[in-house]
Amino acid sequence: MPNEITAGSSTEIDSIMCWGGTGFKVPATAQIISLLDDEYEIYLPTDANLIKRPIPDDIPRLPSKGFANGAYLRFGKGRIVIFGDGAPFSAQLYGIKSEKEE
Repeated sequence: MPNEITAGSSTEIDSIMCWGGTGFKVPATAQIISLLDDEYEIYLPTDANLIKRPIPDDIPRLPSKGFANGAYLRFGKGRIVIFGDGAPFSAQLYGIKSEKEE
């Protein structure tokens, strides 16, 4: 979504990639960075270990339209930024025997 963060540099941001995470409702004073649409569903398992491929039919789910997965609020002289997926902001290794590349 266009806002002062995504349009605030000389380089246009045209996409954000997330690997998982969730969506959330934002207060009216928040600015949405990334908004989910009809292509996504929000799963509500009683235990995160229940999420496997394929997703079991008995896990409750919500349509995600209208939920954000990235938003911010102004706070003092800065901003509080929240994303529903932490993976893009951390170092990731894949698999049990993964090694960090140098």
